[in-house]
Amino acid sequence: MVSKWFNYLGKTKPIYTIGHSNRSFNDFMNLLMRNNVNVLVDIRRYPHSKLAWFSRDN
Repeated sequence: MVSKWFNYLGKTKPIYTIGHSNRSFNDFMNLLMRNNVNVLVDIRRYPHSKLAWFSRDN
């Protein structure tokens, strides 16, 4: 995971980016939980994946 910091209303908050293509669903979720990520936003232009758990349809 990569963290970048931004200032919002006087508070500094991290924004994380994460790759998913080589991770199992459990590894992906564990990584999010270990880093206390509470909100996940999918910003892919084409939200489809060969891995069913990362496809928009699921």
